[in-house]
Order: sequence, then structure tokens, then C-alpha cells
Amino acid sequence: MSYEGFEEYLCEEGHLTTCDTMSDIPLLCEAGVNIASICGKRIVWNRSIDTTNGYDEDDMNMNKDKLEVAVGAIYQTYSSCNHMELVSDIRYKIPREQGYLIPDEEGNVYQFQENKS
Repeated sequence: MSYEGFEEYLCEEGHLTTCDTMSDIPLLCEAGVNIASICGKRIVWNRSIDTTNGYDEDDMNMNKDKLEVAVGAIYQTYSSCNHMELVSDIRYKIPREQGYLIPDEEGNVYQFQENKS
């Protein structure tokens, strides 16, 4: 019996990295709009998505475990040609109710910031 699926990882900034289940676990975020803007923050959260019995993109879109967006992607539009350029990647909130927090080398896990309202 085999397992098929993929892993989702979030860094401290909420950037999403998706890898095949059999890939090495990323330690640092490689998200960025170009090579000069790579995030480089520590990966702090992950979860597995099981696709052994099939997977449909609509299943994930309707899934209660869908990641919540913290900050949407930001684009710059050039009026001279109507070209849009990605300036900042989408960021997600790090879930408390699902997935796993990944400790650093000293065993420290991500600390959630509490809203002070």
C-alpha cells in the first residue's frame, strides 16, 4: 500500500511553500518575487494533504481546512502598458487548529501574537 500526497509549509511571515511528500523538509522560506527578495525566514508550520485516493482542486477550495489569508498578494500596474507585476506574495495566517508547529534547533516553537484590542 502506498501513500501519495504533498506537504504545505508556512514560514514565520506566512508564505506558503508546497512540496511533494517525499521531498526534503525545507528549513527556510524561499518565497519571493525575485532572487533579490527571497524571504529566508524559518519554516514554522506544516500539514500533509493526502491524495492517495485522488484529489480535486475543488475539494481543497471547499475544504474547511483551507488556509486563511492574512495579507493578499500586492501587484503594481504599469499604466503605459497595463502590465501587472507581483510586488509582494500572498501571506497566510498560521493555523492553531490544524497542522503541526515545527521547532527550531533549540526546540522553540512559533509564538502566536495575541491581538490586543
